[in-house]
Amino acid sequence: MMKKNRRTSKASTSKLPKHIWLSAVFGILLGLAATGAALLLVAWLIKAFSIGDGMFSVLNMIIKLAGIFITVLFVGKRVPQKNFLVGAVMGPLYVLVSFLLFLLLGGSMVSLKTLLLDLLTGVAGGVLFGALTSGMKKA
Repeated sequence: MMKKNRRTSKASTSKLPKHIWLSAVFGILLGLAATGAALLLVAWLIKAFSIGDGMFSVLNMIIKLAGIFITVLFVGKRVPQKNFLVGAVMGPLYVLVSFLLFLLLGGSMVSLKTLLLDLLTGVAGGVLFGALTSGMKKA
């Protein structure tokens, strides 16, 4: 009868760095800061150049995806492997935190359909950005 080596089994299950949650929080904050700055710039451009409000929804989605990218890039550099899974978690987490922050700042409640579509966009964007950044050098 073979004895199971506890060191090997324990080492294989704990591959995530201990500071992963701190990295996740900082990554989301970094993504939110970039999103806020980009939204202020876009709002100024719309006001300064009298751009129609129709462009805002497109620019808003691009800015959200950029925030997801920054979050996934930051956290993905600190996780040893499977960045697409990191993206699948961090993308919708970023969307959820940004949605809650929007509500706290006095924004109006969006429909459940809109929130679910944003969360799905977060998953899809997170997986895509996680796969794209998986080959980048780890910090």
